[in-house]
Amino acid sequence: RLVEELFAISAKAWTGHVYTFRVSMVELYNEALRDLLAAPSSKKDVAKADKKASLDVRLNQDGRLEVVGLEEAVCSSAVEAQEVMQAGLKNRGTYLQTHIASFVDV
Repeated sequence: RLVEELFAISAKAWTGHVYTFRVSMVELYNEALRDLLAAPSSKKDVAKADKKASLDVRLNQDGRLEVVGLEEAVCSSAVEAQEVMQAGLKNRGTYLQTHIASFVDV
């Protein structure tokens, strides 16, 4: 619903401006961040990926937090953004104690 509202506001807002929407998703488990949009294609690969180092979180030059190396999907509609997020959810691990964060950068 929030994604739909963001696209609706951008369509009504200042005409003549072009907005770029980028969607990314991470999974947090055992203090490790995993990119859900760049997830491996098989469950066997997911187990291997979980053993790899976590993504790094840093402050960028503008003083904003960023996840280094995080895949971003450029979306032109709310439907496309929701499809990207659904694909990301399919790539999540099978652990009970995980947390998912979705980011929409405008």
